[in-house]
Amino acid sequence: MKILSILLLAAGLTLAAIGTVPADDLVTVKGTVTSISKDAGTITIKPKSGAEVAIVMEDRDLLGRVRAGEVGEVRYRVKDGVNSGVNLRRLVQGCE
Repeated sequence: MKILSILLLAAGLTLAAIGTVPADDLVTVKGTVTSISKDAGTITIKPKSGAEVAIVMEDRDLLGRVRAGEVGEVRYRVKDGVNSGVNLRRLVQGCE
């Protein structure tokens, strides 16, 4: 029984190591929402430092979570040269 437990543990660890795939390279940007276009599914955020970032949201319904002028955070990945947003949230004071 002890040998079986050791073999199962070893097999599980081996499969876990083989099945590990690096996560998509998600980028997070936090800043002031400067514009939202629900028709185009886009949001533009101005971080405290750096240039504005335009993002096309994969789920347009997420755009209802924030308004222009509020502080938000978007997680996105770059697909074929396009910033493709996967998550969006409004940040409250103190969470920035």
